[in-house]
Amino acid sequence: MQSIKEELLKVKHKIREAKRLERQKEYRKAAREALEAAEILTNIAKREDINEKLKEQLCDRAEKVLTWVRILKDTTVLKTSLREKRARKAITTFCEPKIRSVYLIYEDGTPIYFHILDNMPSDPLLVSGALVGISTLIREITQTKSGLKRIDYGDGEIIFERGKKIIMAVFTTLLTEEMRNKIAKAIKKIETRYEDILENWNGDLSKFGDLRKELEELLESK
Repeated sequence: MQSIKEELLKVKHKIREAKRLERQKEYRKAAREALEAAEILTNIAKREDINEKLKEQLCDRAEKVLTWVRILKDTTVLKTSLREKRARKAITTFCEPKIRSVYLIYEDGTPIYFHILDNMPSDPLLVSGALVGISTLIREITQTKSGLKRIDYGDGEIIFERGKKIIMAVFTTLLTEEMRNKIAKAIKKIETRYEDILENWNGDLSKFGDLRKELEELLESK
């Protein structure tokens, strides 16, 4: 078995080669090299001799490389290969996403609900205000209705889902399509149930009852 250092060196070379090919507009070859790099990263993450933190970093890196593969495909007419499907499945099944925090925020920046799952900032008012401020700023700059959808930060991501009156911000180590769908479903469910309250909410949190139950399905994916 090759050492982790040797494997990571292989990844480095493949990423470098993929970037070179991308500059030369050899997108098919670039995507192949990047895909091989993602597979190596995932295989390293499966090893028993690495710690949890390194595993998360490797999974995060593999996911970002696969995102790059999708971008390379979008640049041309490349179809999704069976190999890419296998790589995507390996990452999303082995590198299980870990939700760190969930914030449900009213449109004015007031936190309605928050749940801290993993050593994240614990001042809900400060975090909620900052998240809404960033999202609003991006929406105004880009002149789009949907606003910000995702922010990469260090070894994780912040996922935004906007409803009519509320925003859900989820801090996670890895975004999957399943997670995005669950977030969207949770937002829709909450806005349907509390439609009258949200229309003219006065800040009374007791009107929402136990939101933990509403978000149980999402939280179980941690």
